[in-house]
Amino acid sequence: MVPTAGIVLQERYRIEGPAGRGGMGAVYRATDLRLDTAVAIKHRLGAEGSVEEAFEREAHLLAVLRHPVLPKVTDHFVEGGGQYLVMEYVAGDYLATLQLRRAQPFPLEQVLAWADHLLDALAYLHGHDPPVLHRDVKPANLKPTAQGRIALLDFGLAKRRAGTETSLAGYTLTYAPPEQIRGTETSPRTDLYALSATLHELLTGTRPADALKRLAAAEAGLPDPLRPAHELNPAVPVGVSLALEQALALDPERRLATAEALRELLRRAADEGATVLAPAAVGSACPDSAAGNLPTSLAPLIGRHREVAAVQRLLSDQ
Repeated sequence: MVPTAGIVLQERYRIEGPAGRGGMGAVYRATDLRLDTAVAIKHRLGAEGSVEEAFEREAHLLAVLRHPVLPKVTDHFVEGGGQYLVMEYVAGDYLATLQLRRAQPFPLEQVLAWADHLLDALAYLHGHDPPVLHRDVKPANLKPTAQGRIALLDFGLAKRRAGTETSLAGYTLTYAPPEQIRGTETSPRTDLYALSATLHELLTGTRPADALKRLAAAEAGLPDPLRPAHELNPAVPVGVSLALEQALALDPERRLATAEALRELLRRAADEGATVLAPAAVGSACPDSAAGNLPTSLAPLIGRHREVAAVQRLLSDQ
């Protein structure tokens, strides 16, 4: 059953209308009739198996997380053959929608404030034992709030640990680092790459070159097609640009190790408004090309990407 406006679930939640849709679930605005409050209800899409498991994992994961940037989950139930997740409703548009309405980058001060809030949330998530990885940080999963903060939504791809724990395969190419595309070990540095790609886009108004294009350039001995943010937008301090470049290293070992490290580096760069060198040197022409963690051939990586993209299209069509 596909929820429609006016129906009541669990004799409690009245559906008001659609609020968004991802590869694994559609989100609806609803009213909790018992408490007379607005809530968001996520309805699972797709087949049984890994999608169902990922949806349950999201419910159990969010139920125990408490952070101002993360939505609070209040209920999880099955009705009419559908699986539902009830959570705090965050009003407003996603950053991806706001981007489409703008003809220029977001203001530096605003983006850096959002970055500070998000990195605090990632530090909280990664600080769990085992770490919680979001694995899908991107503008389409971020919402500015009326209180001037930012909300990080959609934990459908999240997992509870770094390593090779079974989880739903998926990513958005622009924001995914090589290890996530390969389907191998992900870590907190995976989230830092995705967030940094997001910040780069918000600050420049241009989508950064994705990992496949950058790896192809590295393999061919060509300059990295990822242009520094300060070259695309002179309002971005060089130090901020360098910090993002390091967090966007193709080799995870060359990235900053923690959300707190990137948060501190961005704060210093913003305060000084000038060049602030990251802890390790950041080159401008494919610094990862000689790194041992990069593939010797792009063929397996491209094949893997096509397989995952096909699965994501199948889920979004259901």
